[in-house]
Parts: sequence; C-alpha cells; structure tokens
Amino acid sequence: MRLHEGVDAYVEGRRTYGAVYPNGIQTLSAFCRYAGNVPLDTIRERHVSAFLDGPAISEATWQIKYKQLRNFFLFWLARNAISAVPLPLRRPSVPYTRNRSHAHRVRRVRLLSSLGATDATVDVWRLQSAMEGDQAIL
Repeated sequence: MRLHEGVDAYVEGRRTYGAVYPNGIQTLSAFCRYAGNVPLDTIRERHVSAFLDGPAISEATWQIKYKQLRNFFLFWLARNAISAVPLPLRRPSVPYTRNRSHAHRVRRVRLLSSLGATDATVDVWRLQSAMEGDQAIL
C-alpha cells in the first residue's frame, strides 16, 4: 500500500467512527507532500524525523504532529501493512514556566492595591518595607 492510499483509508476510517479530524488531515497531507507517494513499508524513522524537525515549530505543535503520525502508523501496524512504527524518539516536553517578570508585576500591582495606592506617586520606601525585604522596585 502506498502512502496516499494509506492516508485516505485512515481518514475515511476515522470519519466512519464520527471523527471530523481536520488537523490530522492537514498533518498527514503535509507528510504526504514531504515524503511523496512511497510504499508505507519503506518509510523510515529518518523520514518522519526530518518532517517533524523541518520548519521552526513550537514544542506543542511538534508533539501534536508526532501523536497524529504515531496514531496513523499504529493503525497500519495493527493491520499488518507495516512491520514497525517508524517514529523517532519523542522529544521531552518542555514544562510550562511562568514569565517571572509578569509574576513580579502582578505581585506589585496586588500589593499597591492592598496599600490603597491609586496613582503613580507611590512612596518607594513604603513599598519596599511592605514587601518585607524583597528587592524589587517599581
């Protein structure tokens, strides 16, 4: 079976079970354009890895595309169309970290409102003492 036929059959199977699957179609179509209409069993890890690492994409987008391709290849593995799933090692997820400068600004605004400050002429020394040793200054 060739890649285009495999994608069409997979998408049709998903739709049969009620899935709309628009994002998955985009990813699989892009992979078809990238890899060409090659036999499914000739696709290797390096092809998938090159596709995933191609353009500069966010970590979240990389993970979504990886999962969509994984599901596609698992579908065909279960039907014995391929002998192994040709996926690279999964990149570790980057944990979400909050912007520290934003967190400090929010804290300052909350502190100012709790002190009753209503304008920009806040006494910086009063603010520093209220923050109990924190070195942040407006």
